[in-house]
Amino acid sequence: MSYGVRRLTIALAALVLAPAVRASGGEVVDGIGLVWHWERADGSTGSNRADESFNPASVVKVATTLWALETLGADHRFGTTFGVRGAIDAESGVLDGDVLVLGNGDPDFHVENAQLVARRLIDAGIRRVGGSLYVNDAFWIGWEQGADGRIDDPQRRASLMAKRLADAWNPRTWTPGTVRAMRECRERSGCEAPDVSIEVARAGGLDSGGGEWRAVLEHLSNPLAVILKRLNDYSNNDIERLAYSLGDAAAMTRFYRERWRDPDPAVSFETLSGLGSNRLSPRQVVRLLRELQDRAARHDLRLADLLPALGCGRNTLLNYPRLLAGLPQGGLVAKTGTLVQTDGGVVALAGWIASEGGDVAFCLAAPRNGARMDAARRAQSRWLLDLAAGWSVAPAACGPSDLYSYTGAAVAPVSPALPGQGCSAGGGSPIP
Repeated sequence: MSYGVRRLTIALAALVLAPAVRASGGEVVDGIGLVWHWERADGSTGSNRADESFNPASVVKVATTLWALETLGADHRFGTTFGVRGAIDAESGVLDGDVLVLGNGDPDFHVENAQLVARRLIDAGIRRVGGSLYVNDAFWIGWEQGADGRIDDPQRRASLMAKRLADAWNPRTWTPGTVRAMRECRERSGCEAPDVSIEVARAGGLDSGGGEWRAVLEHLSNPLAVILKRLNDYSNNDIERLAYSLGDAAAMTRFYRERWRDPDPAVSFETLSGLGSNRLSPRQVVRLLRELQDRAARHDLRLADLLPALGCGRNTLLNYPRLLAGLPQGGLVAKTGTLVQTDGGVVALAGWIASEGGDVAFCLAAPRNGARMDAARRAQSRWLLDLAAGWSVAPAACGPSDLYSYTGAAVAPVSPALPGQGCSAGGGSPIP
């Protein structure tokens, strides 16, 4: 598409949503109050209440993403160790003992990953666990929906996760949704399910018993960059599980206050997902985006490798498809944020516009308008199209999309098998 045609398309889209608001002035669109800040590569800027704190909702995930990359690195993989205690009967395939699972904070382990492990356990001669399946408190399977769905009691949570894992190993307990997921997995990547089956006598949660056990397998997750892309594309609140490896929200607050040398206004985080009450200013969000872009480049990544891109697979920008139809595929990379009730609700959008004259980083929010999501998104779309109408917005490569927890996951035997110690009620111990 030529420069003139692209500008005309964006201008017409903005006109359809008229009356448009100039990105350099005007605070209210159709009764929706907006705050914003944008910076272009050529040094030009535009602001409205850019230094006032607001609740950025799931835009907080940008801060978590940067912190994770800085701390762990883009290629970091989470290891989950599977050990056994007891003897295996070679003829019957029965383990006269227990299976113990030592998670190490993998936030993205699911039924398909459990099947990868099951195949290797079967290769090791185990088809039935006569004792119990135990997990530690750093193992998750499936989703919890962040702080809203988390079970705080470690024993209850471990029991739930142990049961989920046992069910994942037994096709007779699969729901129609699980059967569908496994069929799709098999069609996409040659998953060996649903013929993989391990029967577990009991799913017990945390192990309070002693006794020697030996590690037999380790499951390695996708690289961190792939996990972050998945979590951000769906704005998945279980990004909070990264607290196991990084620290809690108070630690993230300290990280940014020290990094930015006591910024004004003060940043604060209640969660790593954006649930609850968090505080950033529009200008600080733009700073986050610029620093994330810089850190990503050091890992040979683009922002589209970490955040949702318009028109590129399934992601939360699908909430805006008709409204932002004037922008080309990949021309917008942005993180959405929505809260309905907390702090009066908020609808936020922050990211990059790929302008041929220099990319534009922006943060746009409609504070205290969370109950009016559709109206807020229309107002934001008018603002964004009006901002883009003066420049030639360029299409860009999408980067990875529609990734899965098993895309780059692997399972390998632990060799040699090492003696270990039983998990304790305090959460278990890693293999020495």
